[in-house]
Amino acid sequence: MNKFLVPATAFLAFFIDRVTKLYLPVTKYFNTGAAFGILHGQILFLTVFAVIVLIVLVIYTIRENRNLTPAQKLGIGMIIGGTAGNLLDRVLYGYVIDFIDLPFVDFPVFNMADVSINIGAAILLITLLVRK
Repeated sequence: MNKFLVPATAFLAFFIDRVTKLYLPVTKYFNTGAAFGILHGQILFLTVFAVIVLIVLVIYTIRENRNLTPAQKLGIGMIIGGTAGNLLDRVLYGYVIDFIDLPFVDFPVFNMADVSINIGAAILLITLLVRK
């Protein structure tokens, strides 16, 4: 089961992102940039970058699967699933659907793919720091 942790996590993150974007939002925001509105309108660059990230992570996971801890696999799976979710939006619509708006905090609108990517990155960072 451990060897399927990355694809299972990636699928779950992707599935949650798709379902929440399609069925939950009352108000949708259409983001043609990246996190925090950077690279606004750079759809081609962001699409190519996401494809490269996915290819690198998949190849890395295939090569290093035996050496990765379950936490690292979880983090990589979350990044893959979130990246794939936002990539699909960019390919289908030319923008990413954001809908989580926290009115009590001055923070950009985001989506579950963004949450997955950030939690996955945090898990990987923590595992690197703990190993040192």
